[in-house]
Amino acid sequence: MMLDLSLVFVSLLMFGCHCAKAMLPIFAVYLIKYQSWSPSGYAVMLSSLYCSSAVLPLFVGMTVDKEQLDKRALLVGLLTCTVVGQALFALSLHMDWYGLSIGAQCVFGLAASSLVVVQRTIIAAKFKGQHAFALGCAMSASNLAKICGKAAAAPLAVSGYIVGGNIYRLIACALSVLVRCLTCRFY
Repeated sequence: MMLDLSLVFVSLLMFGCHCAKAMLPIFAVYLIKYQSWSPSGYAVMLSSLYCSSAVLPLFVGMTVDKEQLDKRALLVGLLTCTVVGQALFALSLHMDWYGLSIGAQCVFGLAASSLVVVQRTIIAAKFKGQHAFALGCAMSASNLAKICGKAAAAPLAVSGYIVGGNIYRLIACALSVLVRCLTCRFY
């Protein structure tokens, strides 16, 4: 039973990140319409989310491979960075501050991509006999998070509550931190 619970918790590490990423494209239309963003401005912001994470996972991977590193502290730190990135993004939308939104998405993208490396490292180390099944569980949890994000984004965006929608993204990431902190004894 302990192995099963730890697999569930490891699979849920990325739930908030995937949920938050899935919501952003749906908000695009409303960000352009209500926040006076241009389509190219939105593209730059979205690129900051992904381009910022093009190299850092390589360094995180090298760091995680070192035995001296406390992976638990790294997990909490990265999850906290996702929350900070989402909080800054919600604040940037509330204040209509485009530069802050780009910085916020960089912070979120860097932390989220690094979390994937840590999550898969934990799966590889802890679930040696069930590695493929464990990866399948993590992928299923990721896809479920994307479904939840997309399902929640449209009604929030249609109601014109973009800042509230981004607070939902913030809460999803915060719940991932909470799950990690409550389950630290499992992995």
